Amino acid sequence: MQKILNILFLIIIQKFTYAQMFEGIIMSDTNQPIAFANVIAEKINTNELITGTISDEFGKFSLEINSNTPFNISIT
Repeated sequence: MQKILNILFLIIIQKFTYAQMFEGIIMSDTNQPIAFANVIAEKINTNELITGTISDEFGKFSLEINSNTPFNISIT
């Protein structure tokens, strides 16, 4: 039983070491928050979608990326 728990612990730790959290506020040129903007992360070479989210009414967003490949973040 202890061996199973140790393996499970290592799998969980490995998952968290590859995760990257990006948080921010999307602002306009006039320093006004931009509500409900699309925020997406795509692989650089293939433009394959990794993950995405939408900013809230105050322009805040949070994006967790579980990828060890280079990526771009786009806001539309």
